[in-house]
Amino acid sequence: MRIAARPCETSSGRTCRSNGASQHLTIAKDAPDYRQRALSCEIEGDRTVAYRVNAQGRVEDPQVVGECHPLFVKPALAAAKSFRYQPKVMNGQAVAVAKVKNTFTYKIQTLRISTTQLFPGCRLNKAHPRMEILSREARQLGGFMLKVLSPIRFKQWLQKLNAGQRRRALIYGAAGSLAMVAGAVIVHPPEVADLSEESRHELPYLLTQWERGDVVVLLRHLERCDKEDHPCLVGDDGVTSRSVAVGSVLADSFGQLGLSRTDVYNSPLTRTAQTESIVFKDVGIDEDWLYQCKASMLSDALEHKVPGKNLVLVTHSSCISAFEQALGYDSDTPEYGTSLFFTKSTDPDSLSVLGFLDADDWAVALSPGARKVTQARPTVERSRYQPSTSRATELGI
Repeated sequence: MRIAARPCETSSGRTCRSNGASQHLTIAKDAPDYRQRALSCEIEGDRTVAYRVNAQGRVEDPQVVGECHPLFVKPALAAAKSFRYQPKVMNGQAVAVAKVKNTFTYKIQTLRISTTQLFPGCRLNKAHPRMEILSREARQLGGFMLKVLSPIRFKQWLQKLNAGQRRRALIYGAAGSLAMVAGAVIVHPPEVADLSEESRHELPYLLTQWERGDVVVLLRHLERCDKEDHPCLVGDDGVTSRSVAVGSVLADSFGQLGLSRTDVYNSPLTRTAQTESIVFKDVGIDEDWLYQCKASMLSDALEHKVPGKNLVLVTHSSCISAFEQALGYDSDTPEYGTSLFFTKSTDPDSLSVLGFLDADDWAVALSPGARKVTQARPTVERSRYQPSTSRATELGI
């Protein structure tokens, strides 16, 4: 897979040229994430983002330009926010630059697998665009095999075989490697879906379950100030002062859902305690298991879930990851202020995954259209390793 970022931006409609210290120069650029659903459906395309580079060389107010598949929008905006520049200088002073644009190209490189040399007379030559998407487990296994089967030991072993045995060993080894890679791709756990995009059909069910008190929410804390170049709200290990506005949006959103039948717990660390205070007005209870969470996050949550009452847990990205993995999911790290929604399952020791909402997407969940009654949701539980959306939904059809 190759995700290419266009190396040269444009400002005010003109192609940028390197003409000395007066230009804003790129210091760091990260490629955007390529979402698993886009990879699975082999979706490709371009996404252009326009933004302002301030006098400190940071990106402000990124906005998408033009049309593209919605699965590329959020990753492109997140990548643009991470860009760093050497500020433009005029008359000896750093100045801001408006209307800077960057185009991201989402392109899946295909891996050609030819068996002509392995099996004489066979003319198979197939392209599989997902063969290079290896799971973490496959990479770890590959590293272990490289340590065990060092080139010297492998060569010594081959020398003990006759020509026919060597040929069969190489054929079986190559076939086994391809099978291992294909297997790693096939069993890759699904990601939690976005309730503002491909899983919008789940919103009526989510709202119904909330009214019944059958929802569990994992809320990642607001932007932490020890990781960002912005002033802290209080102290030096809490959230940024600018994240209060995001917290206010979340407070209003949860307020519209209704909190009369909701229990709130939070990690006692400063950033999660501050988030709880901003969003839920200090009604939450500090719980150590919401940061010492990796071993028993799911079971602890189920233990604190009271029948007929929703449960909101203000926690950390590592705890959210542990929770997802316990349910058979493996998603990207959620953004600050992201809420992940789960509901009761037919299995008393598990939960059904509904999806997630970023902090700026709550308007979709609370819109009048989201509250319309749809057909009853199927009661048959999905496999833990089966994505929650159909191919048609992922493609936006």
